[in-house]
Amino acid sequence: MKRKLVTVLGFVLLLALVYWYLNDADRRAALSAQIFSVGWKNVALITLGTFGFILFQGFVLLHSVRPYGVRLKFFEHFGIIIVTFFSNYLIPFLGFGIRGVYLKHKHGLAYKDFSQSLIAVIIIEWTIFALLALLASLWLVVHHFVVSPLIELLMLGIVAGFVLAFTMRPSWVPDFLPFSGFAKRILEDWQSYTQNRAALGWVAFFTLLEALCFAFAFVIAYLALFPTVPPAASVVAASLSDLSLIIRILPASAGSLEGALHLSMLPYGLSFGDNLSVALITRAALAVIFVPLGPLFLWLLLINSGIRQKNRSETPLK
Repeated sequence: MKRKLVTVLGFVLLLALVYWYLNDADRRAALSAQIFSVGWKNVALITLGTFGFILFQGFVLLHSVRPYGVRLKFFEHFGIIIVTFFSNYLIPFLGFGIRGVYLKHKHGLAYKDFSQSLIAVIIIEWTIFALLALLASLWLVVHHFVVSPLIELLMLGIVAGFVLAFTMRPSWVPDFLPFSGFAKRILEDWQSYTQNRAALGWVAFFTLLEALCFAFAFVIAYLALFPTVPPAASVVAASLSDLSLIIRILPASAGSLEGALHLSMLPYGLSFGDNLSVALITRAALAVIFVPLGPLFLWLLLINSGIRQKNRSETPLK
């Protein structure tokens, strides 16, 4: 109930801020002029980049659940990712829940195991995007461009978190701590999962392809609108934007994506409206893919297959 209240209040606040910003005729005109100046060729390239972002996430899912003996067909792992995007744009985190329900009832994957694989995917994804941002920042520094120390510290912290997550051992948990036995059992399961080097190697490989496609979309968008912004800065913006797609409070990551872009582009003098144009264009490119396909795969994978009804019948009455 509290989460729903926060979501509703946050969404109302966001709508109020958008109304305030767009209530100015000059701002509306400038925003419209920027969006329509992108050109169809660049729109096609941006859409291609976002399609690759979605496509390779499907292969990430495919390999992340293989250690549990789950074998997904292309139709399934591509469709599940489409449904995840479509559902998360309606209600925060709904898509991950639907993904877990499908894998449990179709392939017998326990929710605990699904959660473990999802955490591994998120950690690897954050780390690869963080490394990409750090490499881009290094290029910017070498070529005498300004970088944000705050963003660099965040990316370094993510990489440090990856190292910690994949090196932690159950023996590190002191016995005198409350629930130490429970924590050790969780770490034992986690350690067992991370021993699947081949599967996680494929997860990292396809995550890299996913990150490159996502960065490509933002590079094209910024080059089309603001040619003076170096492409490496767009890569940093894409990396921070990916975090906003995972850490979401409002539907469609509303507000967090725009904030990530604005923070990334502060050193280059772009206004909030400038970054809003890029956010709207990249959101539209994603929506072109999952809005028509989302309901289709939702019906095929969950409703037509009977999984939705089966999940309801197994849910205990409150």
